[in-house]
Amino acid sequence: MDSKPNHLSASIIISTAALISLFLGVALSVATSNRIAQGVTVYGQIVGGMTRQEAKIILSSWETEALSRKLEIKARNKTWEVTPAQIGIRPNIEEGLRQAYAIGRTGPRITRWWVRMVPGPNRNVSPPVLFEKALIDRFLISVSKQVNTPHKDAKLEIRNGSFIVIPQSDGAVLDSKRALSLLQSGTIFESSVLVLPVNIDKPKVTTNDLRRVDTLLTSFTTRFPNARGDRAHNIRLASSALDGILLLPGEVLSYNQRVGPRLPRFGFREAPIYVNGQIESGPGGGICQVSTTLYNAALRSGLQIVSRDNHSMPVHYVSAGFDATVAYGSTDLKIRNNLKNPIYITLKTSSNTVTASIYGSASDKKKVRVFTSKRTPFPVGYTVKTFIDSKGVKKTVRVPSSYGFSVTVFREIESDGKKITEVVSRDRYRPVPEKPSPTQPPKPLVKPKPTARINQEPQAVNESQSESE
Repeated sequence: MDSKPNHLSASIIISTAALISLFLGVALSVATSNRIAQGVTVYGQIVGGMTRQEAKIILSSWETEALSRKLEIKARNKTWEVTPAQIGIRPNIEEGLRQAYAIGRTGPRITRWWVRMVPGPNRNVSPPVLFEKALIDRFLISVSKQVNTPHKDAKLEIRNGSFIVIPQSDGAVLDSKRALSLLQSGTIFESSVLVLPVNIDKPKVTTNDLRRVDTLLTSFTTRFPNARGDRAHNIRLASSALDGILLLPGEVLSYNQRVGPRLPRFGFREAPIYVNGQIESGPGGGICQVSTTLYNAALRSGLQIVSRDNHSMPVHYVSAGFDATVAYGSTDLKIRNNLKNPIYITLKTSSNTVTASIYGSASDKKKVRVFTSKRTPFPVGYTVKTFIDSKGVKKTVRVPSSYGFSVTVFREIESDGKKITEVVSRDRYRPVPEKPSPTQPPKPLVKPKPTARINQEPQAVNESQSESE
């Protein structure tokens, strides 16, 4: 009675073993064949069960169609219809076949058998495409020009003593690096629409920054003659480049960077400048009066002077020690906003004046006083001068040149009931050369006496035609 069930169980076991052997045998046979595993696709094209040659024929035929297929590429609210061929992109079929053929041919044997015999998910191969860099770069540059919109910083306008804040607005910038990566990925051949990433370009200056500018910290004015002359033209041109600057806490203003090269092609004209102790004509003459005016306003606002140099000879629009010379590429005026809040700088000109005004927060306003030490004279050297005496005889004599002098500038800042006095600069000046006279002998040299200490701030005065760069 019990022998029949045992016989049936033995038959089942034998049959199962035979099926397993058959399965493993077939799997092993397939694993060692030259066919691609079942369920594999390349760029979405079915190649499973094919030999590499068969798959290559299928993919090559598909490539011709794929290269001429229209793609919709979108960025922001714009759309471009292009073909992969137009932007220099084509599928990498050889790499796709290599990756497809490798599926089921690595790892433990039992794993290879299973992968080879049972179609599974995630068996699509999309290797990075081949591309022509010049074409794809040209396309992205074209997209950027149409997509990129620079942000607009908040602006401050001062009208009749009132502070008017114009709100900021965001901009947009194509993320060129991510866009290039997306175009180079194989997924471009698996979709008809591609959206390129665009980043928000945030403003640097916001209304919140400008609302803290609520008072005039200080202003300083100098005068110049000949309102229609070339020198006056240069003063107005440089002033316009510096008008309306916002400096956030910690930022540095570079005069040379803002004004740029003083060349005729940028609108600057020939006017008197200082060159090697002499007065000559050169492009941009007069712009040092603008840097000097700004420098004095910065001093009186309590701002940090990062870089400043005095002229080689005195100027006539401010007292010695309070001038600031500039020369593009070598000598710069740099000012740092070391206050807790933003500052706003304006440079305005009238018919014969230039005024630098610095606005900021009332909480940053300090009592500032600037003054100089006594002037200390020093000999400069000897020069050879030629003149014609009363008898009409031309004569040459070697005489001492005029004495130069040195001066020290101090700044006293009062804040929170405390006074701090600092040395701002120690300046040396050569004498301004005399204009030669064909009939008069040189004036005798007289050593100047040291002047008394000046405790008042320098006054802006009318200046002569001489000026340094």
